[in-house]
Amino acid sequence: MNLLKMKTSLRSGWSTLLLSLVLGTGAAQAANVSITSFDGQRATIVGQGFTKASQQTYQVNFYVNGDFKSDVNTNSNGSFSHTVAASAGNQIEVKVLNYNGSGNHASYRLTVQGYSSQPSQPSQPTQPPAFRMESSKLREYAEIQARTVANRVANTYGELEKWKYNFSIGYWQGIDAFNGSYTARSVTDDARQEGRNRGTTPGYNAGYAYAASQAGSLGAAAAVARFRAVVNTESAPNMTAPSVTTPSFDGLQSSANSCDTEDSTISSLEGRLESEMRILRFGDSDYGYLDYDATAYSIRFRDLQRWGRTSYQFVDSWFRADYAWSEWINNDLGGKYNKTNYRKLESDQQSEFRRVFSAVYDQVIDEKYYRKKTEYNANARNRGQWYGVEIGNRQAYDRGCNLGYAESYSTASVSGYRAGFAPTYIAKFNSTAQYYNSNPVISFDGIRLIDGNRNGVFELGENVGIAVGSVTNLGRVAAQNLRVRMTGEGIDELANSESVSVEPSTSKPSNQIVENLARVRSDVIADKNNTVAVAIGANQHSLSYVVSWKLTIRALATADAASAISLKQFVLQNIQNEYTRAESAKNNIYKEKDKTASKLRDLVELYETLPENQRSVILSMGPTIVAMKEQAEHNKWSTGGLRKDFEAMALRIK
Repeated sequence: MNLLKMKTSLRSGWSTLLLSLVLGTGAAQAANVSITSFDGQRATIVGQGFTKASQQTYQVNFYVNGDFKSDVNTNSNGSFSHTVAASAGNQIEVKVLNYNGSGNHASYRLTVQGYSSQPSQPSQPTQPPAFRMESSKLREYAEIQARTVANRVANTYGELEKWKYNFSIGYWQGIDAFNGSYTARSVTDDARQEGRNRGTTPGYNAGYAYAASQAGSLGAAAAVARFRAVVNTESAPNMTAPSVTTPSFDGLQSSANSCDTEDSTISSLEGRLESEMRILRFGDSDYGYLDYDATAYSIRFRDLQRWGRTSYQFVDSWFRADYAWSEWINNDLGGKYNKTNYRKLESDQQSEFRRVFSAVYDQVIDEKYYRKKTEYNANARNRGQWYGVEIGNRQAYDRGCNLGYAESYSTASVSGYRAGFAPTYIAKFNSTAQYYNSNPVISFDGIRLIDGNRNGVFELGENVGIAVGSVTNLGRVAAQNLRVRMTGEGIDELANSESVSVEPSTSKPSNQIVENLARVRSDVIADKNNTVAVAIGANQHSLSYVVSWKLTIRALATADAASAISLKQFVLQNIQNEYTRAESAKNNIYKEKDKTASKLRDLVELYETLPENQRSVILSMGPTIVAMKEQAEHNKWSTGGLRKDFEAMALRIK
């Protein structure tokens, strides 16, 4: 949120005297300010004569080249002395706050030039030394400042909230006033008739479409049943459409918001209200005015409707002690926030000051703030009423329109359903019957994969085909030379000229074998369901096969030289993949004592059970397996145990 910004405007005409020139703005004759010494790094400014019967001390602010540097308070005799960091040629402005009246400061502008003949004071701090206040005075000081901030909040944001609070009350008054008027009844009745007119055509179309979806599937099913009835007979199907009875139908319901003018109206009115809020001012001359803030000023009609007429939930939560402290510490408020003594306090008293400040603020703000925001504001109340009437008008229209729309929509949907059911049923029956009478309509059942040697075990390099259990052609035209193809995981498709033909109006067991469609690759993943797609003409079938790891490694024992090549490649690749995954996951599956299942363990244990004359192929693989642990990228420290156990297991192949 934007707080009151205090801006310093420095006038032209700076003094060029060596030490000082007083350019006071209406201060008393005895009051004066001068630079008494300058050592090249620090300038000492002395003032005197700042006394008035109405006030004993004043806050003095120091600026160098327009930047605020520090502040002090005058002594009881109206004097002060302060040192600021400065360089030759710097412009120093001294302001004695409120010396000429509230908000009217005495301003003195000085130019630092050259070194003075006065002795420098390098040890003098730019701030008065820390001091301690009596407990009672500290509390009084914190309480006064907390109440000042509470007054600021109440007189600025409180005024804003008062406007919004009264606006919300007026909004609901406008809604209620419109709803109870003759105009509301008239708007609702007219909108209801308009809704009836608007709902008839959409309702009819929706009913017709719903009928079409039901009748279409029923008509097609009736036609298919005629062709299924003459399969494997010499009879021809009855092509005449059956008589149609339209089912009973209670009608469709329209959506709840078929008519919605309220949303667009709210969007338009919120833009108008935002423009109105931008020109409003909240605050006063004593506590300043708020700058426009879109979040703080925001009023959303949907929020008012969601909260209801008994709940007010704008920005009350912003005005807690943490905000008040930020407001006090970062703002000047024309000198009303006196931070001079706070800045000089030792740290423990600064903490106590803030504690008392927050406690007092919390005690007084609720009453001040609530009293302010709940005061009557005629302008806000009137504007809320106007907006309430406008939105109430649209709500009444939408209620009537939606009611009329729903009435005609449901009735018209029944008419549309009755009009659409029978024609759609017959049309779908006729189109389906015509298609079946002119085309083959094929389905295959009981399709399964077969391996080349028919032992039920899929092996590396083995050809794969299919067996067809049964075939049905409901169409009255034969299917000729339907090409058969196989693609998928772990296989290479083979060139073939295999095809299938099916007679018309036939359903029978097939037991047809189609061989050599694909071949199992050596890089297939063991013990995994590998998916393949089989296409017979336009018919698609998804099947799967598994290459068994244990059966494959057992084949190593009796493999001849030719088959051993692909078997070894398969085994080594699977062990390599397993090791890489284990190392990446830092999952040691090779510990001897754990007996965790692994492909390497299976191979080693098989090897140890084989007679000497069946070990040669596996034995030749041993050195390659041991070397795998050096080929993978790994973190030697974190996977050292895994590599050691892998090597120990692999070395059992000896």
